[in-house]
Amino acid sequence: REGFGRGFQAALPDGKLLEYRVAEGDEVSRARSLAEEAVKKGADIIFCTPGDFNEGVLPVAESRGILVILVGCDRSSSSPRHVLTSLVLRDDNAAFRAVEAAIRGELPTGVLEWGAEEGVWSLAPFLGHDIYVNRELKEALERETSRAAGMDF
Repeated sequence: REGFGRGFQAALPDGKLLEYRVAEGDEVSRARSLAEEAVKKGADIIFCTPGDFNEGVLPVAESRGILVILVGCDRSSSSPRHVLTSLVLRDDNAAFRAVEAAIRGELPTGVLEWGAEEGVWSLAPFLGHDIYVNRELKEALERETSRAAGMDF
């Protein structure tokens, strides 16, 4: 969450970021009510971190006409008009890289922090929203993705 907030502020210094947290348990219904609250406060796009609460946010996006960025796999087919993009997590790539390094005897001890550069996450294509996302924004996203790959979150 901290990394997203820092990235948001870097990209939109005058933007307003609303942050909500959902405790484990009743994630879906709680996420739905928090998403409704965010829309009432003017949210245009809701970014979800991984979890079941994505299922609570998507119906709000559909009923209130906003966009969401979901996390995990490419969820654009879930609601093509409302899923702007997905942050695709590729844990399989991380596991493959770690096993490959271990086999070569090159796996360091400790925590490894991998990101876009190592193929562990990426943005899914905008698909149906592509015509609404201008070239400058796409180029900026590519630059920010490259920059984020080297950031310490």
